[in-house]
Amino acid sequence: MTKNEEDALDCIQEAILQSYISIKDLRQEEYFKTWLIKILINKCNALFSSILFIPCCVFIILILDVI
Repeated sequence: MTKNEEDALDCIQEAILQSYISIKDLRQEEYFKTWLIKILINKCNALFSSILFIPCCVFIILILDVI
């Protein structure tokens, strides 16, 4: 889990922006949620790699279930 909600929301915002830019690369529509979660995890890892933080995206995945 990210250490606070603001970090989680930043990761979500970055992932949504990246998915919007890269939607043309999605080959199979039925894998959209998996594809988006993978982008989200990559964004979290990039955001926290400089401080050696290994995210557990449980909180973020719970938010995605609401979407």
